Amino acid sequence: TQPHVMALMSGAFGTLQGVVFPIGMLGINYTLLPKSFRLKAWEVVVMAFAAVFYAFFFFNFVVTRFF
Repeated sequence: TQPHVMALMSGAFGTLQGVVFPIGMLGINYTLLPKSFRLKAWEVVVMAFAAVFYAFFFFNFVVTRFF
């Protein structure tokens, strides 16, 4: 493969990680942690915003690159 394709794909997978991490963090937060250690409401909003933010760029990349 061409180096620019590898750079694009690595950037896309890095952005995908930015989508998966907050979702996993919120899942662990509400299933495994006791209430005293859970995130505050504003932190949950920030994590959800981060997931949506990175999802926008990942899906934008997928749509423009493959469709």
